[in-house]
Amino acid sequence: MKGQRTLSEDRLLMSFYADPANIDLYNRKHFDKRASCALDRRFKHFYLKARMVSYTDKLARYYSKEFDKQKRFQRNQLQLDTPHDQNEDQTAINFVSSNASEPDDAVTLTIPDILPTAKLQKAYEELSDEKKNILSYHVLDQLNNKEIAKRMNCSPQNVSKLKIKTLKELRSVEAHGRN
Repeated sequence: MKGQRTLSEDRLLMSFYADPANIDLYNRKHFDKRASCALDRRFKHFYLKARMVSYTDKLARYYSKEFDKQKRFQRNQLQLDTPHDQNEDQTAINFVSSNASEPDDAVTLTIPDILPTAKLQKAYEELSDEKKNILSYHVLDQLNNKEIAKRMNCSPQNVSKLKIKTLKELRSVEAHGRN
């Protein structure tokens, strides 16, 4: 029969009959009722142990996969500068709350203070007040587009567009400055 396996093809039975005491009970089971009962009990015990090992193996595999998933998730949480979803101007850092209180003796920074070259500082000074405010809210106050739009009484799309345009202008000044 194609669907049925023989005794020698079943790994579980082969490992059970690897014990000589089980083979002896098997040979005696046809004419000794007690040998048949003892063989059944031993096989049930052996089968339960085999199932327990199988179950433990599956649990270990499952939890190791879950552990790996958690570790990958934790590693990916540290990458704050990678783009969030398909919107390339939104990164995970944009979603970090800036509600932390600053100490009283903190130094107040402005955008020109953190720009590395005089050329960039000059380009920043030539920007419109609206673009300067958007950049300041984004960089220094770490507000997202929605929060900036609320403060400036405009749409988040407009804020996003102006922020991208402003950053492109500053990047082009920096790129031309290096050439």
